[in-house]
Amino acid sequence: MKKLIPFVLLASLFACGGGGFKLDQTNPESVVNAVFESARTGDFAMLKDLCDPIGDGDGDTRDICNAANMDDEFKAEFTKFFKDGKVAGSAVVEGDRASVPILFGPGASEKETFKLIQRNGKWYLYSI
Repeated sequence: MKKLIPFVLLASLFACGGGGFKLDQTNPESVVNAVFESARTGDFAMLKDLCDPIGDGDGDTRDICNAANMDDEFKAEFTKFFKDGKVAGSAVVEGDRASVPILFGPGASEKETFKLIQRNGKWYLYSI
């Protein structure tokens, strides 16, 4: 039994992320930062949890959430446009809706706004 303890500890580190990125949907900025982190790391699997669970939202955000299932061309474009991305100001929250200004594109040279919706205490992408 003593030989299992190190394995169990190691497994729990990986399950907790081992110090890596952990998805946080408690505020709008964290959700937007998850998009950028995914583009930087190539971890597209985390994006599936960012879409509204009842299916609301625009096609662009649904495409982002489905990036893991998209072709290599889509993934390359997604990476190109979001890897340098950053939040460019404070979120404006009005009830269960929020707007987060961002800079994205090569060199974070383009301005845009992510719109999010809150459901059951979690924030989700809604529109870009």
